[in-house]
Parts: sequence; structure tokens; C-alpha cells
Amino acid sequence: ALGSALVWLGAGVLAHDAALAPAVAVLVVAGSRLLPAPARAPTALVGLVWGTVTVLAIPVLSGQGGGDENATLLDRPYGVAWVGLTATAVIVVVVWSGVRARGGASDGSGDGVR
Repeated sequence: ALGSALVWLGAGVLAHDAALAPAVAVLVVAGSRLLPAPARAPTALVGLVWGTVTVLAIPVLSGQGGGDENATLLDRPYGVAWVGLTATAVIVVVVWSGVRARGGASDGSGDGVR
């Protein structure tokens, strides 16, 4: 069991360092150049939550653990729920960015004057 755990730990580090971290770095650089300023913070925060939930949902989205042996496992439309989460995340970013663009967020100066 220890050998199997070490393999999984090593694979996780490799997957993170070889794929996930570079992809996030590219997205951050692209987002900082392409997104308007009011949309950057909402996109980063919602993207962090959405990305974490998506990575955690990979086993159920791919059907791992389900099967004919136990029909009660993975008996819901998880893909539909994930699409709903994605749509909700996009709506939150658009609304939040709109509020920030209209002046609903402080610019950080502390005096409340723009």
C-alpha cells in the first residue's frame, strides 16, 4: 500500500508541475492582458473556485467508481450539474464585473472618491 501511495503522490506532483501550473500561468498572463480591469479580480476568484471544484469532480464526471455492481453509485446527472455550475460561474463574473465597472467597488485608495 505504501508503494501505491508513493506512486499516486509522485503522479500528482508531476501532473501539477507539468500541466496544471503552466496552464494556470498562461491563463493568468492572458487574462491580465485581455480582460478589462474590473473583470480581473472576479474572474480570478471565480476561476479559482470553479477550477478547484472541477478538479475534485473529475472522478464523478468521468464515471470512475460507478458500474453495474452498485446502481446507487453515480446515479445522478453530474455532467449537467457541472454545466450548471459553469454557467453560474460565468454569470457571477459578468454581474460582478459590471458592478465593479459602474463604480460599485472601491479603487483601493480608501477615501471612496474616484
